[in-house]
Amino acid sequence: MGNEPTPAFDIAAELGECPVWDPGTASLWWIDWAKGFVYRSDAASGDTASYFAGASLSAVAPSPSGLIGLALGHGYAALDPATGEVRPLAGAEGEQDETRMCDGKCDARGRFWAGTMAMDGASAIGALFVLESDGRVRRVLDRVICSNGMGWSADDSTFYYIDSGTYRIDVFDFDLESGTLSNRSTLIQLREDEGLPDGLIVDAEDHLWVALWDGWQVRRYSPAGELRCTVELPVARPTCCALGGADLRDLYITTAMPDAAEDRQAQPLAGRVFTTRVGTPGVLSHLWQMDA
Repeated sequence: MGNEPTPAFDIAAELGECPVWDPGTASLWWIDWAKGFVYRSDAASGDTASYFAGASLSAVAPSPSGLIGLALGHGYAALDPATGEVRPLAGAEGEQDETRMCDGKCDARGRFWAGTMAMDGASAIGALFVLESDGRVRRVLDRVICSNGMGWSADDSTFYYIDSGTYRIDVFDFDLESGTLSNRSTLIQLREDEGLPDGLIVDAEDHLWVALWDGWQVRRYSPAGELRCTVELPVARPTCCALGGADLRDLYITTAMPDAAEDRQAQPLAGRVFTTRVGTPGVLSHLWQMDA
């Protein structure tokens, strides 16, 4: 492992989430899930540009066109960073108060996968959706409590998925051509006292980096589910990771602030993005593809 994690940028989020490395600009896209802002932070200068996307923002997905795909509200939208305009694209669920969009990520064909979560944090009324390049939305999984981390193996044959409410990391067989899942099984079952599994990424060795909400750490697991290492943090709520930098060995970790005022005082760095060096590089994130 590298050095102890240190804050990367000056800005603090109420609930930082969904970091995505942008090699073209050597910057990190990420969001404040609670306040509805999309951020782009320059890795060298630390300068951060912000774009207000609106309430219920939950995920971002850069595209070759420069537009940023969003999981927003009860569906999908697109942000134009040049103008700040946010354009609705497609609904995933009906407008209802019981659920909202949560984490999202793109596969190797540029499909934008994103799921929903139950607002009460306990009911299995959420789902996992896919936004196809032609704008159609397809429902993939039902009976989800909180759709969170997801990622694919290097050969695109395996899909890793976290429904946080189950404290599990599950694995599916994945068909890239059709974008379908099959043969679900549990790879890792966590105890509640270990923290809630949140965001997930897959590195160049097909190992999983998993953020543990209220667990004070990020863990790296082998494809067989064996714990390989942990990154301890000075804040309780890491949310997700990205591997970036010129050699893709800079681990960026978004975090969230605790709820109680006394906990915020005890964790003055909560909400910051942390970074540390790791031995195994990441892989570039798949870009969102949308037909004109």
